Amino acid sequence: MIRFIPTIIITSILILISGTKIELTANTSVPPHIVKYSLQATFTAYNLEESQTDSSPCIGAGNHNLCEYQERGIQVCASRDLPLHTVIYIEGVGRCEVLDRTSKKYAGRIDILFKDKKSAINFGIKKLNYLIK
Repeated sequence: MIRFIPTIIITSILILISGTKIELTANTSVPPHIVKYSLQATFTAYNLEESQTDSSPCIGAGNHNLCEYQERGIQVCASRDLPLHTVIYIEGVGRCEVLDRTSKKYAGRIDILFKDKKSAINFGIKKLNYLIK
């Protein structure tokens, strides 16, 4: 039996926040109970070194042990703008959970946690699309 699920199609929503234009676009043909918004942000990378974090690099802003999350294969992100525990899907990267915060000077960016410095440097700085789930 084929079941029809009604869908919501949103083409574009513009929001002005503090003078910044943010365009939200939803994926087409998304079931109404899973509305995903596509955003774009500047993504950077970091790893758990004191020089890039603080004196306790394994402990994130939400008091989570980020080293344990990495060992379990959970991709961690840091953001000043998204609530902790927000799950996002990053273009070309995949699922990432916000479990840390960026420095105030990097508001508007999302930092992806990498296991080593070389991988973080290779990732660099990229403007990518992401979905909030």
